[in-house]
Amino acid sequence: NAYNHINVSPELSETIVSASLSAAEEFIQRRAWELYDNNEYRKAKYVASKVLDLREKIFGLDSEKYLHWLGIMACHALTFRDLDGMANYCQRNLELTEHYYGKDSEYYKSVISNIRGYAHQLVDSVPDFTTKWIEPFYITIKQNNILPQYQYEFEILQNEGYLVMGDLKNADRYATELIKWTYKHGDYRIPLEDEVRIGLKLAKHNLFMGDHVKARVRLESAWE
Repeated sequence: NAYNHINVSPELSETIVSASLSAAEEFIQRRAWELYDNNEYRKAKYVASKVLDLREKIFGLDSEKYLHWLGIMACHALTFRDLDGMANYCQRNLELTEHYYGKDSEYYKSVISNIRGYAHQLVDSVPDFTTKWIEPFYITIKQNNILPQYQYEFEILQNEGYLVMGDLKNADRYATELIKWTYKHGDYRIPLEDEVRIGLKLAKHNLFMGDHVKARVRLESAWE
């Protein structure tokens, strides 16, 4: 408007607009945090979406600021049990990081790590949701042979989720995949604490399946 009605250069006009957008983004972001803190999630979600729109205009879809804010919205969605919202934000974040940075990027790894973390918080309370939600991510990283740590993390989660639901057939399917990591050879070296944890998870699985002898052997192996 300034450029149209006053003798202002395009460059100065662009600077004015950018400054206004930045000020608006900062103000609205502060309001979103206030609403989150006050447990007014529905309002906060709407205001936070406006922050996202402004960050897209100012910084772009591939910017760290845009991706970071998507992550913040996903985290709050989890806190307020907006599981569909959380899943949508995570999916959007993963699609953007894959498109702009690729599956081998730290951005992609970070989003997968967040999904794994959220799933650990949900698997006991809503296993039916969790097992369906994380399955596509597990398939993707397994088929592309990337992020080995998160491959067995998702197998642990799927095993636990199906055990909670009493679906021993599917639980056993993921336990079989987990067992492969106990004798897996290759470039990836499983951290010792993860080796122990896998052993304990498999021992728990054996107990559910009624095989107490195998459970004892795995416990003793983990202890050693």
